[in-house]
Amino acid sequence: MPGIPRYPALFIWFCFETGKLPASATAAAPETAPDWNSLPAAEVQKSFQLLRRAQPENGALSQESLNRAALRGLLEHEKTGAAILTTEQAAKEAAPSAPLCAKLSDSSVYVRPGWLMPDHLLTVRHFLTGQPPEVTTLVLDLRAPSAPRPLAPVADFAGLFLPEKTPLFSLPANGRTLSHVSAGAPCWNRRLWLLVDAETPNDLELAALILARRPHTLIIGGATAGRAAEFEEIPLGTGHLLRVATASPVLADGTRAAGRSVTPGFAIAADQARKHHLFSLTDPAALLPALRETDRPHHNEAALMAGTDPELPARLAGPPPAPVLPDPVLQQTRDLLETSAFLHLDQPPAAGQPAGTGVEEAPSGAVNRPPDAGK
Repeated sequence: MPGIPRYPALFIWFCFETGKLPASATAAAPETAPDWNSLPAAEVQKSFQLLRRAQPENGALSQESLNRAALRGLLEHEKTGAAILTTEQAAKEAAPSAPLCAKLSDSSVYVRPGWLMPDHLLTVRHFLTGQPPEVTTLVLDLRAPSAPRPLAPVADFAGLFLPEKTPLFSLPANGRTLSHVSAGAPCWNRRLWLLVDAETPNDLELAALILARRPHTLIIGGATAGRAAEFEEIPLGTGHLLRVATASPVLADGTRAAGRSVTPGFAIAADQARKHHLFSLTDPAALLPALRETDRPHHNEAALMAGTDPELPARLAGPPPAPVLPDPVLQQTRDLLETSAFLHLDQPPAAGQPAGTGVEEAPSGAVNRPPDAGK
């Protein structure tokens, strides 16, 4: 039984002396959540009135406090990304981030696209176009924590990986619906691994929904939040903004993008603190410590026989720097790449082989593995 100590005699004595089990050994009865949707509107209003009368002395449940609680509950209940934030928070989140392109191994490269701006997309296109044929896998990291961004540039971004003029999505704008297709010739038709999680921003989540159906594509990481929608920030007049979803794209298959979650075919538990450190790096060379845990030299039997001390130079150099802890998602992705290369699985599947969709209704956390995952 959980909570029972290692010494049963002391446990039995405690029960006889006190007449009860220790608190750690008793299991709390599970609480049954009410069915809020079945509660009639009249009973909701009556409950509010009774709660306000319950504490008339201190006025803890004033009309203002009820309004604030209702607003907070509404923002938490609506899983669309609606939020109230200060203008300073909005400005900090909206700072554009540049792309980062780096080599992971002889057969794989890493790209963090940043904001989908024309010059950033051109940087990514030039990097991918210059890759030799032996580079077979692109790891596309879409986990950037960011404020919501415009969705129209997703068409240019998806055009890097899909045939020209592929139907992508339609989006209501100014009273009419605009249909978006992939623009430009693709520059990457090899294996594509997408890293996603709940912090994937709205534009990159829409891109992941589209690219998840692309052949030779694998989804890695965690489920997205299902917020692939167009957002607007409305000033409230007191230094605060209301961020709210105003339009949901409709994908080429006729389904609405908002509320749909991209789920991983290869799920990896995330460490958000380590990931945020990874996304603070802007130098491709600084990416390598985020892939492997480094160890200091140790004095071992071989050094003892040779009469050397491998630890001495590090001691003379002073206190060691703080270790850079690797991002577990990127680290295990690198491990998966090395395993694929060792087993000669680093070539794309045969032409025509279907790819898994990796798409589910949010907030489902089920894992949908594509057919080529785990081989």
